[in-house]
Amino acid sequence: MTGASSTPLVATPPEAAATMPSINAADVDTLRGVVQEIRSAGHYTYVRVGAAGTPGDWAVVMGALDTTPGESITLNVQGSQSDFHSRRLDRDFEQLLFATVPSHA
Repeated sequence: MTGASSTPLVATPPEAAATMPSINAADVDTLRGVVQEIRSAGHYTYVRVGAAGTPGDWAVVMGALDTTPGESITLNVQGSQSDFHSRRLDRDFEQLLFATVPSHA
């Protein structure tokens, strides 16, 4: 194959490709608190985490979360984006954190 790249292509969901911020290792932080709200959106889960009596912070993780409102959670924050629109939820977030769930190996 003349002129073809040997780099494999990785499929990226259109929403993620258009809105995912660049991630820098120095940007990793931790979000700890109580799950206040949880919303499934296809391959993503949106979760609002905070202390009682606070509005909390919204974060999104890939896949399902094994948690329910009222439980404590810790997330590794990889980046954030202001004025994020989720097409799956048809909802705007003033600030959305992109996070992963720490492994418990």
